[in-house]
Amino acid sequence: MIKFVTDMFSPEEADVIVFGVPIGEKSEITLQNLRKVSRLVEPFDIDKRKNLLEGIRIADIGNYSSASPSDILKNMRKIIEQKKFPLVLGGEHTLTLFTIGALLPETKIVIFDAHCDVKDNYLNSKFNNATWLRRAIESRKAENFILLGVRSCDEDELEFLEKNKIKSFTSSQIKNELEEVKKEVKDFLGDSPVYVSVDMDVFDPSIVPAVDNPEPEGIFFPHFLELIEQIAGKPLVGMDVVEIKSHVESRVTEFLTIKLIFEILSGLK
Repeated sequence: MIKFVTDMFSPEEADVIVFGVPIGEKSEITLQNLRKVSRLVEPFDIDKRKNLLEGIRIADIGNYSSASPSDILKNMRKIIEQKKFPLVLGGEHTLTLFTIGALLPETKIVIFDAHCDVKDNYLNSKFNNATWLRRAIESRKAENFILLGVRSCDEDELEFLEKNKIKSFTSSQIKNELEEVKKEVKDFLGDSPVYVSVDMDVFDPSIVPAVDNPEPEGIFFPHFLELIEQIAGKPLVGMDVVEIKSHVESRVTEFLTIKLIFEILSGLK
């Protein structure tokens, strides 16, 4: 199997442990394509004049074939107990419900997503990529979640967010009131440990077309970089990247995905 870039270390030696969770249609193909593209993206940032991965030791332990909730949770706990950084590649956003189960209760969870994902029931199920965040909020402190880039929800979802006082900012707010949103994000994080979940449909489909549910009027990469600057220097404890659906014709989405992963990993130093 092709491994994630710089996979030159054993899991015992590594700072970052990569693993894939193939939940969803053709997700194994997507995970393979992400790993291929990771070897094509230059980690050197010409504007910052630094290698974003310098000094970061990465080990890729492959995919979980069963992708069961218990497997995901067990592996996350093992990685965190070893004081290493889990980088989870997906797959449907449902996986985040299980990865965050291994985190300390005080962990702040930063979610980039076009969708609220707080439906109580969707397609006759209470556990899927449209309900996962509601289930997560029911099991953790609501004030420890922040949702960035949303632009798709129904009336019930909005009522749930407002009733539970979940911090959320739409893509329009981010684009038009960026400085205010950045301050809100920074204040929200404080000195708490931080977990980041990126649903790639948070971006405008003109730059990230290969997702399951491309919503118009998304954020652009410079907005994302401005927001994650607020996370740099905080005690990052893990991240996941989800909801990519590879296209045969193009690898635009995969290239941007790998670039944003590099940017977040650079904040570990």
